[in-house]
Amino acid sequence: MCSCVGISALLSEGIGNTVRVSLTEDPVNEISVGRYLEERYEEKIVSSLTSVNIEEKRAEAVYDSPSRERLLLDFACDFGKQLLDKELDEVKISGTYHENGKAVDIVESGIGEYLEDELLQATRRRFYKPEYIACPGCGRTMYNLQEAFEQVKERTIHLKNVVIAVMGCIVNGPGEMADADWGYVGEGNGKVSIYHKKNPVLRHVPEAEAVDRLVELIEAEGD
Repeated sequence: MCSCVGISALLSEGIGNTVRVSLTEDPVNEISVGRYLEERYEEKIVSSLTSVNIEEKRAEAVYDSPSRERLLLDFACDFGKQLLDKELDEVKISGTYHENGKAVDIVESGIGEYLEDELLQATRRRFYKPEYIACPGCGRTMYNLQEAFEQVKERTIHLKNVVIAVMGCIVNGPGEMADADWGYVGEGNGKVSIYHKKNPVLRHVPEAEAVDRLVELIEAEGD
């Protein structure tokens, strides 16, 4: 959602004409999002019925979306820029999306509250879980970056107000994660460095132990 919000905010202002999303997962997953953004900003699609209280900076949106993914993309693009620009403080979502040929109620299913929280976090208006930074990996990445990223998220998802980075290599990783509170950086040869506030606090940690050591350090610091 973060990438979608950022790219859509630029495209809505007529800035740029290229979409490039770097994911810490299969690059094929970028294709549907890129096609959606191209279609949206070529045709200037309006995807929801919306009421806005300008004085309270609050909006309510009603969707009838063909899929859960389309609902997420529409919601992010419809309101991301307004939240980034602080024109809105809150957006409530309702309506339906379709899954396996059936209409699913957005509020009753819980997806509405989830998307509201995700959008507020993506626009850095409110944080309800950790903020994660990860690189897409490259030829210098000598370990399973996606697997490590999922392990770190699983072990730290209960935390709040903390930024955690998982980086593929020691060459670019420290610079790319400069804003992170904690970093998990691959060294190669089955070893990992753990960073705190730009500084390495543990080096040459075996991969099998690295997630445990990271969590121990975060908990000891009180984050």
